[in-house]
Order: sequence, then structure tokens, then C-alpha cells
Amino acid sequence: MNDLSNIDYNNCEGDDWKKVIKAMDSGEKVKIHESIYYYFLEVLPPIKMFNGGFLFAEGSEGLRRFTNVGKDYFVQNTEKINPVPMMNDGQIKAWQEAGSPI
Repeated sequence: MNDLSNIDYNNCEGDDWKKVIKAMDSGEKVKIHESIYYYFLEVLPPIKMFNGGFLFAEGSEGLRRFTNVGKDYFVQNTEKINPVPMMNDGQIKAWQEAGSPI
């Protein structure tokens, strides 16, 4: 597992941010700093919240699963594509009411 938990978003330089994004894009589970977890939680509304984490995507890209286990934070790409941009408001509501099975 790639461990980037030493890269704090608040002090992140250009090369460090590139390392984080490259690791996130790898498909591997990546250990990240708490500040990066909260950056992605706050930058856009999560696609879905669940106990211990959330799903994130921007547009119709693949979903990223962010998890929090104790004091450790992780991110891993999923094989699912964000369904929300392709839905109208009624479809989104129905998807959420059905438990958004992702």
C-alpha cells in the first residue's frame, strides 16, 4: 500500500500534490493525511456518505472511496463511474431513495 500520510494538504507543494493525485489514480489503496481526506470531503458534496467514509467524484469520472479507520485515512478508486451527472433530478431522488447501491 502506498503511504502518503506525511503529505499535509495545508503545506502541500506542487510536486507533493502530483504524487497524491498519481497515487490516487493508480487504483491502489493509498494511506493519506487527514487534511487530504477533509479537502475532498469539503471541496464538493460527496456522492454518497457511509459509516466511516464517503464516495467522491467530479463530473462523470470514476468514484473514489475515502475511508477513515481510527486515526488512519485511505482513498481508493472504484470501478464504478459517477452516475449522478447523467441523471435528472427525479432520477437522482429515486436513486438516493433506493439506497444508492454503489
